[in-house]
Formats: sequence, C-alpha cells, structure tokens
Amino acid sequence: MARLVLLGALLGALCATAVQGSLDGSQVEAGLGRQPKDKPHEYNYNRHGIDWRDEGLDNCAGSMQSPINIDMATLNRGEERSDVSGLYLNGLASPAYDVAADVTVNAEQDMKITFKDVAQNNMPAIKIDGSDMLFKPMQLHFHHFLSEHAINGAHYPLEAHLVMGDASGNTNQLAVLGIMYQYGEQPDDFVQRLQTKTIDEIATNGAGYGETVNVTDLSVNIMKDVLPPTHHNYVGYDGSLTTPPCDERVKWHVFTEPRTTTTGQLEKFLMIAKRGHTDAIVTNNRIVQPIGRPLYHYKPTPAAYNYARKGFDWEASNLMNCVGDRQSPINIPSPDTPSEFSNYNNGALQEIPPSNRISLNGLTSQSFTFTDAYVNLEQDMKISFTAPTNNLPTISINGNEESFRPIQLHFHHFSSEHTVGGMIYPLEAHLVMASQAENSNQLAVIAIFYEYGSEADDFLTRLHTEAISAQQGNANWGDNNVPINLPITFATDLMPSSQGYFAYDGSLTTPPCDQRVKWIVMKEARTTTAEQMETFKTATVNAHYAAEVVNNRVIQNKAGRPVYSSP
Repeated sequence: MARLVLLGALLGALCATAVQGSLDGSQVEAGLGRQPKDKPHEYNYNRHGIDWRDEGLDNCAGSMQSPINIDMATLNRGEERSDVSGLYLNGLASPAYDVAADVTVNAEQDMKITFKDVAQNNMPAIKIDGSDMLFKPMQLHFHHFLSEHAINGAHYPLEAHLVMGDASGNTNQLAVLGIMYQYGEQPDDFVQRLQTKTIDEIATNGAGYGETVNVTDLSVNIMKDVLPPTHHNYVGYDGSLTTPPCDERVKWHVFTEPRTTTTGQLEKFLMIAKRGHTDAIVTNNRIVQPIGRPLYHYKPTPAAYNYARKGFDWEASNLMNCVGDRQSPINIPSPDTPSEFSNYNNGALQEIPPSNRISLNGLTSQSFTFTDAYVNLEQDMKISFTAPTNNLPTISINGNEESFRPIQLHFHHFSSEHTVGGMIYPLEAHLVMASQAENSNQLAVIAIFYEYGSEADDFLTRLHTEAISAQQGNANWGDNNVPINLPITFATDLMPSSQGYFAYDGSLTTPPCDQRVKWIVMKEARTTTAEQMETFKTATVNAHYAAEVVNNRVIQNKAGRPVYSSP
C-alpha cells in the first residue's frame, strides 16, 4: 500500500501533480489557489476511480464529475450557452506561437510536461459570466491505452490533456483541452519527439525513470503539436479534475477530431510508466461519470490558419506556400502617392501590354447570371454558384488566350486586403475564377472595393436577407453550403459604374497562398453602410466565437512586380 500511496503522489493524470499533494509557488500564482497538504492523496487506478466515488475520496462524489461519455447526437449548440463563451484559442492556434522550448517531463506514468516559460501575450481566453478571463497553459499530460472521455460510447487509445489556469491568479478556475488519438500507420511527430528526447536525456545526463527530467530543447507548438490537424470542433461542458481531489472547477473542451498514434508509441508509454514505478497501472483512466448537465458543440474556425496576426505568422512559419516573391495582397501605387513610400508602394503603374490583355466579356452583360447559390453562414460569407459556360471572361497568358469561369464569391470585411495609395477600404469582395484551359490550375480573381456611404448596396442587402432567413429557418450560423435564392448578375450586382482596373500577378491571400492568381482589382468602389457591415460581424461571431471579425491579410512586398492600369 505504501508504494501505491507514493504512486498517487506522483501521478499527473489531469492535474494530479498540479493540484494534489503539494503545490509550488508558481502553481498558486497560476491560479490553482490550493495550499500544500501534509500528505499526498491516496489513490490509484486499480479500479479506475470507482472506489474514489464509492469511498467519497476528497470531492470525487459530486454531481459534475469528469470524464464523461459524449453523445454527439444530443448536444446543444455552442451559442446557446449563456454563461460561458467558447474558447478563444488566440495564440494557441498560431503556427508561430511556441508555448515553451525548455520544459520538465515526468519520466513516469502520464509523462506530464510542465511549461517553464509561457508567452504572456495572446493567451487563450474564455468569457465567463460576462467577464473575459485569460488562461495560461501550465502542463500537458497523457492518459494511455484507454482515453478518459468516450465519444458516442467508444474510447480512443490515447488522450492528452492541456491544463490551463487563470492567468491573473485571482481564481482557481481551470480550463482543460482534451485531445484524442486514434491508431494509425504513422506515429505522432510530437509524441515521438517527447518520448525520444526524454529517453535520451535519461541515458546521457544521469536522470532516472520516475524522476522529473529537464528537457532543454523540446519546443511545444500547440497548434502543430497538440491540436487536431484539420478542424477545431469540440464539445464544451462544466466538469472536474479526473483525479483526486476531483474539484469541480474545470471548463472542459474535448476536441472531436483525433490525432494519430501507433502501438509503438503506446509501448513506450508502457515502458516509461513501468520503469518509473514497477507497480504502476499502465491504463491510467478514470471510468466515465454520470452526465446530468448540458453539453455544447462548438465549431471554431479552421485549424489551418487564422487572422490573429494578420498573416505575419503564415510567412514566419513557412505555412504552406505563404513565402514567395509574388504574394498577395499588395498596396497598389497611386499617382498621388510618392514612390518613396517603400517597396510596398514603389514602381509606377504601367499600361497593360497586349500580351496581358483582359476581356470581361459576359461579365458586363445583364444576361450573364450565376444561379444555384449556396452560402457559408460564417466569416467571409462565401457563395458558391453555377456560372454560364459561354462568353466567359478571357485573359492573355504567354500569348495564349484563356477563358475563366467564375466559381465563388467571398468578402473581406472591416479592412480591405488590397490598398490603393495606402488607403484601406472597409470591404473587399473577391470573385474567384478558374481557367478552363486543359491541365491548367491558373486562377483569376476580380476584387471589388466598397466604401462607406449613405446608400446600402442592393446586392449585399439581398445576400444578408437570404442568409438571415436561412439561419432563422433550418440552418445555423456556422453551417456551410446552405442553399439560398440569390441569382447574381455581375454587371449590376458587383460591377462598379466604371470598368477601369489594376492588374498584377499574385497569390491566394489565404493558405495555401499558391502563386497562381491573375489579379484584377477594380478602380472604382461600390457603396456599403455600417448596418451592412454589422451583418458580416453577426455572421462571423455567431458562427465561430473565436473568429477574427477583421479578416484581412497584411499587404505583401511587391518585390519588383509590375502593376498594370487600364484606362
């Protein structure tokens, strides 16, 4: 029994070592708010926590205990949760935000990683009872061979818990991210680095299994190393620590998309656990608890990128193809702007040569209409549609005239992506078109600016009316490809009164940032109102609470590219 008591003191399965036994000053400062106890809690995983509740161990018999089984068919929508917002990941969703480079690792069951140094800016946040609360990542640990939470009645072989405390230190509120791992053919890169570096540190520097090991070069980037690879959908609920003292002070966020692990990585968890404590139970999970409370389904913005740093982090992290000499958007030189404005504005406008001739063709016709529209009820309000196949706009590329068929329309709101002479517009629409040439992946995008005025834009009014009507019917904010009755005639709905434009070669303005876009930026702006902009904001925040309302990438260096001007 003595060895089990000792094991209980050292286990870290969900804050075990962060809150049980003893607390150092940094943990109290992080908001855990518990004073040291004379002796560690006496628990083990022999009965997977059934005995904790039966024996009333600490607070393990409450009504909001964790973990739980999550039935995806019975969840409430995240926006229906009145007292708690979703989780604003902020820096945690950036590929440039490393939590720590130097960490300590418990070389035993759960392999708890304690972060020594966490950036104080751009920390994740949750609004609780009307107040914004920032959370500081404190530690990451693993439950192996059987996840603690179950989804639709089934467990995963591995579950990681990222534990965060109130950054102000004023409360003992915790927030925990639960990430599942499924078996696959490829090992998880981060788990492999963690296990390899810990084992190497023990072998080379005299540390022992069962001890806390200093690992000086284990950089942890939550987006790339911990969060799911494709999307950040998760289930939120109020619960508890999953080890004694089982305090019911945790805002849980259990992500529904798993990462991948292998049996080889699970075997290393077993080896490290047994070498740390020979009598350790390698399946270190607590059994699921009664639910008896609402669960909420959240669908945040895609994991691949966000606008928290306006795209600076995409380039700094070499995200996809976002580093190159033909990136977009750019600042377009204006005859009224000095050329010494820097390379973001230098170079005179040039006349469009015949080899780059652009013909809008059917886009200027009242009969050229896009039909069968579907809208994304979220940030950018992307509209997919069916466009005509004849009389398409054409662009001369390397002496060959290629036709381009419109495929979708979306918006960048509250700050245009392109600027003209350094001037920012409040709204920019992008009509994306695909080349119809065989074996071509060339794109062309027509950009339309909007400026504030006294008159609302008729097309935006129709779009917003249809979107709100759909949301009030059978659709929800955040739903994609929602059918709406919105025929679109470019000549009247999107074309400014003047057909003058700027043109240059660039890229997509979001990852993957592929440099295969012929940009056509209309010179004259259409008009919008503050009320119409408010609808874009409503769609954004109601669909994905963590989404940036201002969804523009910062302007890129022109790197000597010519910018052409039509009459």
